[in-house]
Amino acid sequence: MTKKDYELIAEAINEGYELAIKDTDTMTPKSITAEYIVSTLCRNLERENPRFNRDKFWEACGLE
Repeated sequence: MTKKDYELIAEAINEGYELAIKDTDTMTPKSITAEYIVSTLCRNLERENPRFNRDKFWEACGLE
């Protein structure tokens, strides 16, 4: 995968998370699911690319 691929994934998650936050100001099942998906993606992306930066990806997803 390329950096562009990672950016596209993060952008999609970020948009979904922002929509969940706009729906309510509390942690909704949607936002909790987004955190689970990002966590799972990070584990897999780290295996794929040793230079993968988990912190940058979480930040790009809007889930700091």
